[in-house]
Amino acid sequence: MSQLTRLGLGKSLYFQQGFNTFLKRESTITTKFTSSQRQIHTTLYKRSNSSLNSLYNLKKQQILQQCRYLSGTSLLKSYYKPPKGRIVMPSLLGSLLDKIPDPIKLLIGITAVASLFVFVALPIFIMVVPPLVVGSWLSYRVYKYKYNKQMKERWTNVLESTLVFKPTAFKNNESLLPPIEEADRELAKFTLNRLVDSFLMNEDGIADYFNINDANVLALGQIEGISYDWNVVSKIHNNLHYQAEELLTVQSRALYNKSQSEKIATLITSLRSDQNEKFQDVIENAFGVSENYVSLEIVPATKTFLGSKKFIINTPSPLGNDNEDEIIDVKGFTRDL
Repeated sequence: MSQLTRLGLGKSLYFQQGFNTFLKRESTITTKFTSSQRQIHTTLYKRSNSSLNSLYNLKKQQILQQCRYLSGTSLLKSYYKPPKGRIVMPSLLGSLLDKIPDPIKLLIGITAVASLFVFVALPIFIMVVPPLVVGSWLSYRVYKYKYNKQMKERWTNVLESTLVFKPTAFKNNESLLPPIEEADRELAKFTLNRLVDSFLMNEDGIADYFNINDANVLALGQIEGISYDWNVVSKIHNNLHYQAEELLTVQSRALYNKSQSEKIATLITSLRSDQNEKFQDVIENAFGVSENYVSLEIVPATKTFLGSKKFIINTPSPLGNDNEDEIIDVKGFTRDL
């Protein structure tokens, strides 16, 4: 081998050793630097971790203090009750209902309501409503029959009556019609006068029936009811035929015994008057429509098993003129006329 070759190999080995030495030194420096970083990071982590631990412990102590405070209050006890001694099992019906689908439940409900209507409500309706309707209709028919029968009897009594009531206003001027309030007062005075005479004379045993020895104890009350009825009749005057409407006015008042302050009967006054529609201005004065025929009906307040007796007064008083005021002073003997 030549000398030049040896010199080249020696230089190569020298440079190789120098480079290896540099690499070792660099590795040592890097290792030392990395260890220092780790030590610094660990130190910083421990310091921060200790601060977090102290904050965590402080917060934990505060929460524990609040829990100790709340554990002794009744509010927490009401929410956290002790568990029951036994476990309640669901009922068989509840379990079955939970297993049934909702559409089937709806269908069952509709079927139940329809069955209730068909088998319960409809039979009750059929059994109750028709008898109720028929009973109401029969009651109305009975009422109308009794009403028409009573009106027919009153028409008969007043058509047979010779007891005439003539208001005071017609005594001076027959064309003057009195106010309705004044006519009612005069009619009450007229009926009380006639009633007192009937008790004084004991007509048809009326005083004995009511056990009234002094007729001055009688008194009339307010008008309890009033009704009207019409009847069309044919009349002739001076060979002149015409149709006339007769009006029947029925008033009912209470009859009192002032000495005992009790109601002893009901006085029903039937007043018949002519209501001429045709030729009224020609024949009104001639027929004297200012004169009204009266029939008095006294119905006792107490009824027996066989019914009560009715007293009918449709004749003038045998003691004098019923239209005269001097028979009795009605003021003080009547109540709220």
